[in-house]
Amino acid sequence: MQLSIIIPIYKVEKYIEGTLNSIFNQKVNSDKYEVIVINDGTPDDSMAIVNKFTTLYSNLHIINQKNQGLSCARNAGLTIANGDYIWFVDSDDQLSDGSIEQVIQCTTETVADIIGFDMIRVDESTGNEDIQQVVIKGKAIYNKPCICYDLVGKVHNAPVQRFIFRHSFLAEYKIIFYPHIIHEDQEFNTRAFFLAKKIIMVPITPYRYLLRTSGSIMATLNMHSIESRMITIDSFLHFKAKHAHNAKENRYIDNDIFFVVCSILSTSIEGNAYYDYIRKYYNYYRSLAWQGFKANLASLRIKRAIKALCICIHPLLYRELFK
Repeated sequence: MQLSIIIPIYKVEKYIEGTLNSIFNQKVNSDKYEVIVINDGTPDDSMAIVNKFTTLYSNLHIINQKNQGLSCARNAGLTIANGDYIWFVDSDDQLSDGSIEQVIQCTTETVADIIGFDMIRVDESTGNEDIQQVVIKGKAIYNKPCICYDLVGKVHNAPVQRFIFRHSFLAEYKIIFYPHIIHEDQEFNTRAFFLAKKIIMVPITPYRYLLRTSGSIMATLNMHSIESRMITIDSFLHFKAKHAHNAKENRYIDNDIFFVVCSILSTSIEGNAYYDYIRKYYNYYRSLAWQGFKANLASLRIKRAIKALCICIHPLLYRELFK
């Protein structure tokens, strides 16, 4: 079996039928792929909709569990996946027509640990669509085998749905999602990209990503978002201590840590709780930014180095200048 599609389910009765239709309406032999739906303790009628599909498609499998969050649901799907490649699909998004065949063809043409794609973004409020290319700059990267250092500052490394991952690669390095945090894609992808021996970006658009106006995690940011980012920083520091063995490898992780610090300081969250939190970790952010400054200066990324210096001077200076 070439592909396992893993879909967590929680409060998506408005969307899940469209998601599953976009998958099962494609003309692909069922022995080429499987769909694993994880019922993450959803309290609505999402699973009643999913259950209708189980009577029609033998390659649809269901895991039921108590609500544990998106990371744990995806991890549960990984435990029973049989595909050579894994595609994490969200339950409010859809796949483009013919995309499963396209993606499977990519996996047969090249054996890469990670394969990335362009993505169609759909605005829920207007229905407008645009294509967000996975490659930000350096179009020659497309269809070229790369490693993580080749892609720094040149690709979008989130959301996780824009990538497929070789199953044996994830298993070899025991790469799973960090439980009970949000922004889990960034934490997962940084580790995966660092460890991958071959990464390829392909200029196709198999994924339709819904920009929701309400109800999504990204639409309801709060202090849990900040705490999750702090956990991500801690995870990266532990990962660096274990896996980074030279200056180049350290700089790669330091750069991603710096990115997380910037996201904390530029968030739209306001209020006393937020500013008290920043003051509590004032010196911590400065020390992390100093490592980010050295990493970006060594890579000749001068604008980012200047941003890091702003944080070194005062974390809230960065917020005032770059929010």
